[in-house]
Amino acid sequence: MTRSLLAVLLLTAPVGAAEVAIPAVGQPSPFYGAAGKGVKVEATAEPTVLTLDDTITFTLRVRNLENAADVRRPDLGELDDFRDFQVEDDPTPEAEPPGTRVFRYRLRPRAASVTAIPAVVFPYYDPSLPQPPDRPDFPFRKARTEPIPVRIEKKAPRPLEVVPLDVPAFAAAPAVDSSPAVPGWVWWLAVVVPPAAAVGGCVVWAIVNPAGARLARRRRSRAARAALRNLHALGRHPPADPAAVVAAVATYLAERHDLPGLFRTPDDLARRLREAGADAATVAECEAFVREADAARFAPSPEVTGEALIADAERLIRRQEGEA
Repeated sequence: MTRSLLAVLLLTAPVGAAEVAIPAVGQPSPFYGAAGKGVKVEATAEPTVLTLDDTITFTLRVRNLENAADVRRPDLGELDDFRDFQVEDDPTPEAEPPGTRVFRYRLRPRAASVTAIPAVVFPYYDPSLPQPPDRPDFPFRKARTEPIPVRIEKKAPRPLEVVPLDVPAFAAAPAVDSSPAVPGWVWWLAVVVPPAAAVGGCVVWAIVNPAGARLARRRRSRAARAALRNLHALGRHPPADPAAVVAAVATYLAERHDLPGLFRTPDDLARRLREAGADAATVAECEAFVREADAARFAPSPEVTGEALIADAERLIRRQEGEA
């Protein structure tokens, strides 16, 4: 009786219920916690012919997983290959067979020059492979989707509705202009006086109400002080987290230059700074700092420590404020 009960329990136990122990050493970046043998990833997109006002439904299907419940959604917005798209998660539910995960996204091209949705590299851990001490990355494999061609079309203009005009009787015949001629100097006054009055009004307002400029300088100075305090706090508890250093600098730059939201990549930051009117030297310096920070965050063997990154961040902020 005991043996029969044990056999029934073994037969009815859920397949894949045991957790897969994924070693931390050798993991690629980014890594989404997937494990399995011969993992496959497929991508579909609908529609592939669209205008810049349309949105693409992009779907990733990952199969042959041994720990499907533990696999995390890839953040496509953090990938440089997807910088030409606005990326949003699509919460629409979809059935997931055993050993499969399905992730849906909404993509919107940023420019008409986009010709394809790039390939997605999906790393996973194969527990059937050994992990030699000199090759800790050996059991970590990569599945890859194929690029999906898309075509961006111009939006056809809406045709104008033709409306017939009713001509009143008095307009049927040309009227005789009996008004006196306007002197030429009147037209010159009409051209010169409004711009001169506008410029003079701005000068007078700046003289009698200088608080606006002071408030702007005070707000920028307050943002710099807050960023420096955060950097000093990070430096007191080594090792410093490069991500926290980047967050402090990003918040400062967003308030210093009135940027519309925080940036995700160095190219995104440079574009936002140029749109905000920053000079070329400021754009180049800020972009170089973010690239250095990305190397410190994501490189397998970073050459820049968190403490050195804090020092570079402080120098950047002080130069922005004209102190160095």
